[in-house]
Amino acid sequence: MNSANKYKKIAKNSFLKRDYTYALLNYSFALKESNEDGEAKLGAILSEMALDQEEEAVALFDFYEVQKSEVGQNAEKKIEEILSSVDEGFEHLNTIFNQNIDEMMDESDTINYDDFLCHISVRGSFKEAFEDIMFSSKVLINEKENLLDFIDKLIQNDFKEIAFNYIEGAADLFPDDEKFKELLYEISKDAIEN
Repeated sequence: MNSANKYKKIAKNSFLKRDYTYALLNYSFALKESNEDGEAKLGAILSEMALDQEEEAVALFDFYEVQKSEVGQNAEKKIEEILSSVDEGFEHLNTIFNQNIDEMMDESDTINYDDFLCHISVRGSFKEAFEDIMFSSKVLINEKENLLDFIDKLIQNDFKEIAFNYIEGAADLFPDDEKFKELLYEISKDAIEN
């Protein structure tokens, strides 16, 4: 499965879970990989629409899924025809095509750690996945083990200053934790050697 298809799969699952911002983000990742992908374009449009008009977007998404299984390639065109008659106008919805990935990510300035791990699996490396989000999103981590794993991966991928900021922020929460001390030592050791 290529990257665009992986992103579309994650996006579709997110849409079905009513996480429209994350669906939009992953459809936009798919568009970045393949900018002529009709399914990704339509998914992005419907995800954006769902942020304001959830009921209508979900109905169109369901209709699209049925049409896709029945008529294949023409399904996107049928939905586009329906969308073009919507009060907001197709031009407004079509702006999603011209937005770049950074603008879409700005709409959601946080990504939870599990979603970030999915993004890593699609991108193939922690470094590429983190570089995709590092200037526009924060990783939301709710568990100590996930925080330790994230900091460790930051260090392994030469994001030591960012790792230090996370450790510094967590120092008050876990002042005597041995793993935090080990990670801090790892960062300090590299700073001394350089």
